[in-house]
Amino acid sequence: MENAVSISEFKINLKEIEFELDDDFYDDDDDDYGDGFYGDDDEFELRGPFELDLLSGQTTITTINIPNGVYEEVEFKMARNNNADSELFNKSVLIKGTIGSTPFVFWHNIDEDFEIDYEDAGQNLVIADNSATLVIDFNLDAVLANVDLSNATHDDGDGLIEISPNDTDGNQSLANTIKDKIEEYTDLLDD
Repeated sequence: MENAVSISEFKINLKEIEFELDDDFYDDDDDDYGDGFYGDDDEFELRGPFELDLLSGQTTITTINIPNGVYEEVEFKMARNNNADSELFNKSVLIKGTIGSTPFVFWHNIDEDFEIDYEDAGQNLVIADNSATLVIDFNLDAVLANVDLSNATHDDGDGLIEISPNDTDGNQSLANTIKDKIEEYTDLLDD
């Protein structure tokens, strides 16, 4: 195919990851004032940054201890990487590949929270015996199925199709669409 898309790199930078207790499982009168009970407003945060290479297979972010309980969602904050030695410097997401035979790079400086949950609204993350494995699915296939990268323009003619919020190729709108689709097609998987 003339405009087939091939992906060679997909990296993201997470500033923090937050586990939020289930509102429906815990009573409203539970609080976090030292009474030993967790309430529905309690959450547990992991501070990053976490730089993830999502094409390297399954990646372990960290191993932590959080209290046993029922959690309704996981929220992660994607933010710009501040490590000047990183390929992700000043970016929060980076995708590289080719469109046809022309190399492309997509990057964005997403600075927002992504709330993710299981596709089944009735399912929650239950941590028992201080053990659970959490799998976050960044479904790049679904993103690419819903964004037509073959329409990316190459206005500056430098041999690289750039897709970013401020590229010189004229693809800012496409960059924002990709950003939105990454958020839409990110879910927790029931492993």
